[in-house]
Amino acid sequence: MAADILGLGIGNQTLISSIFILAVVFGVLELSNVFKNRAVHFVVALAIAFFASVYPPLINTIWAVLPNVAWFFIVMFFLAFTMQLLGVRKQGGGVETMVVNAGMLVVLLSVGWMIIQSFPGMQLPLIGGGENLLFLLGIIFVISLFWSAMKLGGVEAPKGK
Repeated sequence: MAADILGLGIGNQTLISSIFILAVVFGVLELSNVFKNRAVHFVVALAIAFFASVYPPLINTIWAVLPNVAWFFIVMFFLAFTMQLLGVRKQGGGVETMVVNAGMLVVLLSVGWMIIQSFPGMQLPLIGGGENLLFLLGIIFVISLFWSAMKLGGVEAPKGK
């Protein structure tokens, strides 16, 4: 492929990273519905993508991480598709939603951990270099159990005659 798109001096790396930034920012704005107007969401996302594309270290970082992100989205798509086929993914909440969310959280944490490990010398603020990762996952699991128990509530005893 040519390194110059349409003769404008824009390389493939910059263009693909800018499109990725545009898609992520537009998706976040659509989900949060900050401006209540889809056109405004697109214009804001386009402006952020443009300004981000002129900062080379960000483009290089996104380009380095993009294969991992692509694989993550492919795996998540197939998980969601399989859950839809099996009838696990339904409208509404419940225990199934909590289990699915917990599974996605574990997948996100593990993929994120693998990406962080690829950068030597990088340490996370709370868990350090990785020796306390299992402890952090345990704390998140216990908090989610307490939260789901609080959300679901107790079972009332049946009333007799």
